[in-house]
Amino acid sequence: MKIEVKRIMVIAVVIGLLFGGFAMAQEAENEGLPQVVREMLQQLEQEGWTEEQISDFRNAARDRNWKEAEGAEPEVLAMALQLANQDREQLEAAENADLALELAMMARTMERSGFDQREIARASFEGTREVKRNIERIREETGTGDMTQMQSMMREQIRTQLDKAMENRSRASGRAEKAKGSGAGAGPGNMDKIPAHDSAGPPVQE
Repeated sequence: MKIEVKRIMVIAVVIGLLFGGFAMAQEAENEGLPQVVREMLQQLEQEGWTEEQISDFRNAARDRNWKEAEGAEPEVLAMALQLANQDREQLEAAENADLALELAMMARTMERSGFDQREIARASFEGTREVKRNIERIREETGTGDMTQMQSMMREQIRTQLDKAMENRSRASGRAEKAKGSGAGAGPGNMDKIPAHDSAGPPVQE
């Protein structure tokens, strides 16, 4: 009985060391990455991405400047990447990194403009679909290995969604102002336009 207990304890210690070593190795791999990328990697792991996909994305993300993307919602970015890679035709690691970066910068711009998370998520998913619809054209025009041109073309696709969101907000604001103006009714300044009771019509004959 004692031997069995000792065996269980040894197994538990070994498992603990293995998991601890794995966590330390993962932390070392993520060292130097901005927080938004670290959290995105965790989300992608939960979404079922393989170790190879995670590693390739991590390496590609490390080569990009995330300074303007800090503060973006990593969960939305991870969901957008999942959407982009759910088909048989998946994005390359560099393309995933470019897409995530452009979406993150768009999200920060929208946040500063007062958009809520639902609106940002909608624009992010629409932007992702737009990139997927045009990915073959983007690849043909950029060729291989031209990271700067790939980023520029993805930025163009994402910028279209940002412009649409801004335009929709402007239209909604205009409609609200118009409705507010037309609903003013007969205010104090309009009382002179309302006829007095005596002049409203001829008196009723007895």
